[in-house]
Amino acid sequence: MFVSFGLRFRVNVEAMNMVESFGNYTRHRTAPLLRKTDNGYEVVFAPVVSGQAIAHAFMRALADLELNKIGVTPLQSGSSESGSQQSKSSKTEPRLCEDCKNYQTIGGFLKRSGDANTLLDNRVKTCIVDDVTGFMATKSSSKSEKEGKSKAMATKSSSKSEKEGESEAEEKGSSIRRTSRIMFSYMIPDIDAARATIFPQFHVRFNNIKNENAIFQIESGSAVYMLTIHVNVSGIGQLSTEQYVEDRIDRVDKTFTALMTMFSGSYIGAKHARYLPIIEFLGGIAAISKPMPFSVSPPKRYDYVADTLQRAYVYVNNIKDECIKIFYFDNEELIKVNENKQTTENQSQTQGCIVNVTRKTSLEELIAAVKEDVMEELKKNSNKK
Repeated sequence: MFVSFGLRFRVNVEAMNMVESFGNYTRHRTAPLLRKTDNGYEVVFAPVVSGQAIAHAFMRALADLELNKIGVTPLQSGSSESGSQQSKSSKTEPRLCEDCKNYQTIGGFLKRSGDANTLLDNRVKTCIVDDVTGFMATKSSSKSEKEGKSKAMATKSSSKSEKEGESEAEEKGSSIRRTSRIMFSYMIPDIDAARATIFPQFHVRFNNIKNENAIFQIESGSAVYMLTIHVNVSGIGQLSTEQYVEDRIDRVDKTFTALMTMFSGSYIGAKHARYLPIIEFLGGIAAISKPMPFSVSPPKRYDYVADTLQRAYVYVNNIKDECIKIFYFDNEELIKVNENKQTTENQSQTQGCIVNVTRKTSLEELIAAVKEDVMEELKKNSNKK
């Protein structure tokens, strides 16, 4: 099972993703985007928020939900001491490794990156953040191991190229990795619909003792942003043996709850203390597909629901037993439900597969509806087994 989201936001005066400072000047992240013109396309630079920044916000939300099970709120989770003490005394241990449990104290999610000895399945079982968002841990060969291998190589008769190949592999050491089950695009402006802009804000701190001003400038951006999210539901809780952890259904539930928390709890971005962005959820679409993945159309300022649905009909007609369910909400009134037959709220039978379109009123309702449908399907399949 696969879930694809396409979301639109209107964001004013944000500094969610800064990249570097030049003295007292702090720059916003920008990226080159293609904008359609009368003569073709042109490249423009616009404010963006990286997928890594959004993934970090999601990991925080997921970890906080786990910590909340043992009575540690997001405001308290920065204290590694209180978190560890409460987890030991709690009957329900949080499914987090020590790095993820103390992410605020550490300053991020290291995910045991220097520990390549812990097997992949053990990492998945013990940490929901590692399970859902993936990881990579490396281990370089120790000096004694290198010397031992060098002596063994010297005693064997081998060609020069073989020795070089072995030496190169020896330097690489070992690694263990898991691909993330949730994927985030960059949050980019819909530049065909509205102009995105960056402008530096001038600030002054006055020092009464030294009788001088401390001047600094921070770039802020405003735009109608688009974001695409994919969730590989079938991969959540899956071990290397292709078996699943016992609490798989609850982990899927937590994944979608963390998505809702990330948006509704203003987890995305930096500089919230003085640059808390003004965010309005404009619209969005979600598609649940099985057995093959299907991605929604980019949520640009046009009837992206109709475009997604048109693609979905072609898709299900060419893939046997494919089923797609579509949910959307629209606060811009871009979707002409009554005028466009392709977006009427009904069920249409196409070669044994159903494309179902349901309208919701908010982002929270959209995610909740997707979660409910996914959970019902997982529980139904679980009962069959």
